[in-house]
Amino acid sequence: MLLSPDIIANLLVDTLFVVYGAIAFWVSLQVVLQWDFSRSDERQYRIAKRIYLVSTITKYILFFKIPLLLFFIYTLDHLAEIINGAMCAVGVIDASPYGIYLILLKILNVYLFAFWIVLNDEDYRHKDLPYTRLKSLFFLVLYLLLVVEVVLEYLYFFDIDPNSLVDCCGAIFSSSAKSWISLFLSLPNFYIYTTFYTVVVGLIVSYLLKVRALYAILSALFIPIAILALIGYFGTYIYELPTHHCPFCLMQGDYGYVGYFLYTFLFVATFYGMLVGLRQDQRGWRVSLLFMILYVTVVSYYPLHYFIVNGKWLY
Repeated sequence: MLLSPDIIANLLVDTLFVVYGAIAFWVSLQVVLQWDFSRSDERQYRIAKRIYLVSTITKYILFFKIPLLLFFIYTLDHLAEIINGAMCAVGVIDASPYGIYLILLKILNVYLFAFWIVLNDEDYRHKDLPYTRLKSLFFLVLYLLLVVEVVLEYLYFFDIDPNSLVDCCGAIFSSSAKSWISLFLSLPNFYIYTTFYTVVVGLIVSYLLKVRALYAILSALFIPIAILALIGYFGTYIYELPTHHCPFCLMQGDYGYVGYFLYTFLFVATFYGMLVGLRQDQRGWRVSLLFMILYVTVVSYYPLHYFIVNGKWLY
């Protein structure tokens, strides 16, 4: 078991999310079972008023959940100082089998909460509230995922043994490690950055041709491709070390906390990009393209800067 002020803060806020979300869950369940816009009796009016409560609670959760995700990673980074073998958040995540599932679910839930907010706003654009039942059903699933996330978080922190020895990021993200990441890192760099820039070009072309479906699909595809390219190629230029592939050390002060900016750019770009496939929104499309270009510009700067300064590539 491992407890610290940072851990307690994470668990406390997430527990509050579950408590407030339970209220929204109960209202959403009533909407799914009883909502009928065509009726105008007192019960329907009461349910309609409570729908606004669900909207407020969900916006509150999302508003705090995004910075809390960054704070969670910051907490893991600080825990590396007291766990044997850990050098950054990767080693701390590896300290418990719940770690990898927890971080992936946290990221997924941020995307899903953001999509719920968009669906909610779209619902209120119409007088007949056509998406009320759908968004309520969506929230029921979303709340269950939130509960699973918080349960995993408790299991994770209580499962960590600070006296146990864990692998550092250098061992986990190594081409000699026996895992799928070792197979990926053994690929020639040409395939990694060519795939990355091919998707980027596809996004730009689909934007210019206004092909919404293709842009949305490529935006979803860009999430794993961008992260893998960061691990396998671009990150090594940020570290200026060909054997350093960690995606979390980028968020440390030694590297200007550039990881926080990169992951924020990536989230905004891909979220609004996938949203393009769901509704016609020129502003969201431009926001997606802008943040995608920001992400590509920042990661591309490091290899070019290294080449200009040293007169050769790292590999």
